[in-house]
Amino acid sequence: MYTARIEAARANNRQGLPLGGAWLRNANDLMQEEMLPAAERLYQAEKERLRTDYATAQGFPWVAVGLGVLTVGALGGVQHAMYRRTNRRFNLGLLGATAACGALLLWVTAGHTLASAALSDSYEGGVRSLNVLNDARISALKARGGENLTLVARGAVTVPQGQRFAGQDSYDVAYRAEMTRLLGPEDAGAGDGLLGRARELADDPQGRDPVRAAADRGAEWRERHARARESDEAGDYEQAL
Repeated sequence: MYTARIEAARANNRQGLPLGGAWLRNANDLMQEEMLPAAERLYQAEKERLRTDYATAQGFPWVAVGLGVLTVGALGGVQHAMYRRTNRRFNLGLLGATAACGALLLWVTAGHTLASAALSDSYEGGVRSLNVLNDARISALKARGGENLTLVARGAVTVPQGQRFAGQDSYDVAYRAEMTRLLGPEDAGAGDGLLGRARELADDPQGRDPVRAAADRGAEWRERHARARESDEAGDYEQAL
């Protein structure tokens, strides 16, 4: 349905009909109200599934450790009983079994501790950064869509009365909201927002430098958008494009 509406917008634009903009806005409504929310629900479900998998993998193996301790204790008890009956201090078979169980218990405990530490490092150093970068990409795409529709609608769709920013172009308001989420407030530069968090989470220059460059380009994008809006509001639509 979305593709069909986009093609209808293109067909009308090629014929010089004003319905092209209406079809494009209709396609955007479908994207914003149905497709993107469904995709976001799927994305959040996958994030929660990954978080659950990490929590499950990091859980301490109490059952295995408990059984190991009980087994070692039982073997020790059997050896003590054998000593009282036969007066033999050590039974090589039982001693070997006890040593093997003790070594296995130590291996399970140490292995889980090391694996849990590695999982924590991977989550803190990888998954968290990836989640923030994914959110930043989504905000950038939404902002781009709002900016494009601002030029297409040219004030035809405004924020209803009684709401914040009433009377302003609703697509431009959506653009500003996503850019604030992406870069932070305009008076804060490009150090806040999702890209700022992503830069803080990066643990080496190879991770920080691309994010810093993206934040700089985002700030430049915001400045160019402001100039384009000034031209559009002054009636110079060609310059705004």
